[in-house]
Amino acid sequence: MIIGHAILGQQSFFGSSFPSLDPPAYGSLNQITAPLLVVVGQDDLAEFHLMAQLIRDESTNAVIRRLVEVPEAGHMSNMENPSFVSGLLLSFLLDN
Repeated sequence: MIIGHAILGQQSFFGSSFPSLDPPAYGSLNQITAPLLVVVGQDDLAEFHLMAQLIRDESTNAVIRRLVEVPEAGHMSNMENPSFVSGLLLSFLLDN
């Protein structure tokens, strides 16, 4: 169970302790102005899907905001479906 997320400035993640960000990164997402590609594995935990949506939705000043679910992949999507992720990154970089 996720108790907190580093992006929200909370300290506990799966029972491990990480230093919190002060101020939380969440409050700085609107400072992103570059094209933004948020990637999450289709089979990743629901909390990571919510975090990916939050990053996309709160990055209001990014010139492009794109959220992509990687099929047949969990949390390590680049290792679980490398051809999809490689194609996605190449396409995003060439288009932006």
